[in-house]
Amino acid sequence: MSIKSGAMKRGIVLQEIEQIISSNSITQLLFLVFVTCFACVKVTIQGRCCRKYIRNTQDSVLYNMMFFASVALAISIVLPLAVPDFTTLWMSGLYSTTNASFQVLYTVALASGPVSLTVLIVNFSVLFPTTLSILFLGDRFFFTQMIGIVCLVVSMILSCNRTEGEQKANKKWLIVTIVCLLVNGVGGCVQKLFYQTETAKTVANSDNTFLVFTYLFSAILALVVYLVGAHTGKKEKSTYWFSKNVLFYALAVGAVIAVFQKMFMMGNKLIPGSIMFPTYYGLQSLGMSLIGIVLFKDKLTARQKIGVLFGIASIALMNVKIGFSVAL
Repeated sequence: MSIKSGAMKRGIVLQEIEQIISSNSITQLLFLVFVTCFACVKVTIQGRCCRKYIRNTQDSVLYNMMFFASVALAISIVLPLAVPDFTTLWMSGLYSTTNASFQVLYTVALASGPVSLTVLIVNFSVLFPTTLSILFLGDRFFFTQMIGIVCLVVSMILSCNRTEGEQKANKKWLIVTIVCLLVNGVGGCVQKLFYQTETAKTVANSDNTFLVFTYLFSAILALVVYLVGAHTGKKEKSTYWFSKNVLFYALAVGAVIAVFQKMFMMGNKLIPGSIMFPTYYGLQSLGMSLIGIVLFKDKLTARQKIGVLFGIASIALMNVKIGFSVAL
């Protein structure tokens, strides 16, 4: 079987999966649970790599470049592609800019200020695509879903737990963290808006091409950032360059992200943003708490346990359509 014919067959399977996802809200929730599992696996593998090999900003940039490239390669091999048009190129370029910027700036924010507060602030980026879906894309929003978003916000706040040794908030940290929040939120909106374009609606497999160019552009941007950092200012260089072990982690994360991003884009296409984004963030927060308990023997405080309960409540409420609805 040739690579091209194999990709076409996988494309047909994905179309059948889309039909199943579109059938009812239960399958949509189960699909988001599946997507969240991949996200949690990605974070776990990436966290292990960072703890073992990432020692400075350039290490992070080089690692991101390798995993961006591996995602682009995996998607281009496994999935059928369309010929890119101008819309696909400029939107993937915009998304790759937000994606690469976020990855680099998030590392700086985590290193220069309180980690728990950084994570909390950046997680509020979920409100960007959610608001876009309600105000501009015509999603109906039910009373129970409003309560669900409130529960999600409360859950994120309660789950924020300062640890000893965290750096204090400062001006540099605040600016970088707010920029992280903005670029991450804008990135979520770009993904959602791509499916509103004529290209996405009429050109088969254009979303696969969008993802390939997104990660290809991201890899190029990360390489440029690395080269600039290596030859200007402090002239900081990576402590590992192309380590086989780091390359293994980058390829592993790249394979997981390739599946995750395809599934996430399918969710963007088929599930209302007012449901998808809050539900996904709630599931991810719950999933990471469970991984912390099971794999890393984390002990949750009473405050965090209440946060988990609010997270579970938010997921349930976001998928129950009761009471009056709003469509702006």
